[in-house]
Amino acid sequence: ENTLTTMSNDIIENAIYLDYNSTTPLKEEVLEEMMPYFKNYFGNPSSGHCLGKRSKLGIDKARKQVADLFNCTPNEIIFTSTGTESNNIVLQRICENLKKYGNHIITSGFEHYSIEYTLRYLESKCGFEVSRIPIKENGIMDLDIFYEEIKKETVLITVMHANNEIGTLQPLKKIVELKNKKIEELGINHNIYVHGDGCQTVGKIPIDFNDINIDLYTIAAHKFYGPKGIGALYIRNGIQNEDNAEGVPVSSLTFGAPQERKIKPGTENVYGIVGLGKAAELARLQMDENIEHMKHLRNKLYFGLKENFEDIMVVNGFNIDHQELNLPNTLNVSFVGIDKFELVNLLKDQVCFSVGSACASKNSLSALRAINCPEDVVNSCLRLSTGFKLTDEEVDRAIVLLSDGINQLLNKNNNSN
Repeated sequence: ENTLTTMSNDIIENAIYLDYNSTTPLKEEVLEEMMPYFKNYFGNPSSGHCLGKRSKLGIDKARKQVADLFNCTPNEIIFTSTGTESNNIVLQRICENLKKYGNHIITSGFEHYSIEYTLRYLESKCGFEVSRIPIKENGIMDLDIFYEEIKKETVLITVMHANNEIGTLQPLKKIVELKNKKIEELGINHNIYVHGDGCQTVGKIPIDFNDINIDLYTIAAHKFYGPKGIGALYIRNGIQNEDNAEGVPVSSLTFGAPQERKIKPGTENVYGIVGLGKAAELARLQMDENIEHMKHLRNKLYFGLKENFEDIMVVNGFNIDHQELNLPNTLNVSFVGIDKFELVNLLKDQVCFSVGSACASKNSLSALRAINCPEDVVNSCLRLSTGFKLTDEEVDRAIVLLSDGINQLLNKNNNSN
């Protein structure tokens, strides 16, 4: 079995990467933008001297680059360490400060661990009630049930914008509209805040916060060709920090100095922030080109695998005739009769792909179970996700390698039976 010391560079360089929903490679332009902050511009941004001010300028530029991607103002962007931290700030701190208005939270039936496990904590330790809205077979939250679940005690709605396993997009704009309608219908005298977990969507579809009219939104740089260890949280103007008399207080998970409006204390990760800003700028400038590239390669995978395995291939949460309901890069398919983990192990040095979010046990979170897929479909699912470095030639080769591997496992199973 390969280890860090024995794995050759040739294996790494020749492996076909189909796991862009897991993480993305750093773009060269992003690395170039970051390098001066590793070497020369190392000052603490809180310092008053020239090196500190130069670091602060880098942060200010990045904040504007992120804001431009989402059509919001720079002061609405707070830099955090990860998407997970952003999600926890929303759920733990904002909900804590909203409890005087109510103790009810609404979410979808298939959220990321950082949302679901935090909600379980709020239920068990903090007295919150959580409504988990069922997901329909097309991967979209049941909006009729969602509307009925909104009540006077509701204070927050948190929804994953795009599912990380099957790529279905939740209609955030419609969710906000329905929320506003229900507030008026019930005569609720407080706002119900809407949070979107956007870790999978940023850089893959255009997002306009003013059009969606959302309150809070989570961002993770490494999902769109930025560095790991840096994220952001959009907080709409009007949702204030603890120093403001109006609005809902947003407080930090940790105690410390007043960086990032006291929401993320501690010396800033300057080079990470600069990298996030550059990745956001590139995402904005290259959006249409990237969408077409990802979609073309995703569809090529779909048709190539379907041609080889039409009798046993099950497509999960994706309809080729309604591609607008999905991310342009994500294909989740099952090949009934194989074990997905065996296929990963068989092809680990040739094709890099995922089998979803750890749906190995019946108690684990799984988008496929949320849309009522049978266990043989869950146990044989592959998540294939495309990105900017992937080529047509690599996809052609991946189809051959995946097909050979699937056939090998099918033959093995048939012989053992």
